Amino acid sequence: GVRPEHPAIQRAHAYVLQHPSDFNYSAACELLFLCTLDRAQDRPAIQDRLDRMLDWQASSGLFTYPVHPAGNPLAPDLSQSLYSALAMHACEVYGVEVPDRAWVRTLDGALSCFEGLSRSGQARNKAAGFRYHGGRAVTGSMTTAGLSVIDLAREGLDGKFPSGSRRRAQVATDAGLAWLHGKMNWHENPGQG
Repeated sequence: GVRPEHPAIQRAHAYVLQHPSDFNYSAACELLFLCTLDRAQDRPAIQDRLDRMLDWQASSGLFTYPVHPAGNPLAPDLSQSLYSALAMHACEVYGVEVPDRAWVRTLDGALSCFEGLSRSGQARNKAAGFRYHGGRAVTGSMTTAGLSVIDLAREGLDGKFPSGSRRRAQVATDAGLAWLHGKMNWHENPGQG
């Protein structure tokens, strides 16, 4: 409810323009902020940040930090990929195009965190969820993140998933929603406590 002309917003805007982040979560939030302000003069900064963020997309399609603030490299993960997908969506709403290839890779990255697909792309179980990244447990937070990324990618691609991804995305959506229906509660993060 704070007006964009409010002095606090103006100071934050000036700071964000002068100090682009080198970390994925922060860069994604900067994009969300700049796109929400919807100022034509911010277009070069939005395009620059989007380009930088897309450079942080790993070959798996998941996004990485690229360097953790503590200095240690960390594996790409679904949490960062959700923030990136939200920022990519905001860019498109603002009017900066996100390449379809980036959306397809983001979708593939999210699907790589889904635990319920067999090698043939068939569902292993009627209810299955998403992991933070390989080797981690399925959790409610990452299942909602995975489902959100699929939906954002669907919108980013105007509903035109590549043929190999369409079925996998539908299986993951159906099974992820079923997993949430059976496990979700408001007192803990299922799978993590």
